[in-house]
Formats: sequence, structure tokens, C-alpha cells
Amino acid sequence: MYWLNADSDSRQDSESWLEYCERSCSEVKTKFQKLILETDFQKQALELGPVKEAVTRGLAPLEKLVFVAYFVDEAGWSENQSR
Repeated sequence: MYWLNADSDSRQDSESWLEYCERSCSEVKTKFQKLILETDFQKQALELGPVKEAVTRGLAPLEKLVFVAYFVDEAGWSENQSR
């Protein structure tokens, strides 16, 4: 369900790395909790054709549900911004 996310807002020019880390962590946590509460993951899974077909053969998609988190340090963030 790659189309679902809990991304933080971009780093502001005046924001220190520590301030950005604290704010972005809080934002991601809040957005992730909202996503968990408000999303019908079964319905979302059935929007993918291969999953829908697999369900007819007995797949329980929520038993295979995983969440992917990406983390970056300041050097990696700076490198990504220069691209």
C-alpha cells in the first residue's frame, strides 16, 4: 500500500537539525496513528489486482501487512537536497 504514507513536512530553512528531527518525528507519529485509526487496510489491499486474486485463493492480506520506515541522518539529508 505504497500510496499510503505518514511523511513529515519539509525542513524549514531556519530550522536546526535537532529542531527538524523533533518536529518531523512528532508529525510522523501523529500521521501514522491517524492512518492506523482511519484506514480500512482490507479495502485498500483489495484495490491491488494481484492481492484481490490471491484472496480468492485464501490469502489473508492483513496477516502479511508490513509498514516500511525510512530514516536519514543529517549528512544523508543534505546529500539528498543537493540532487
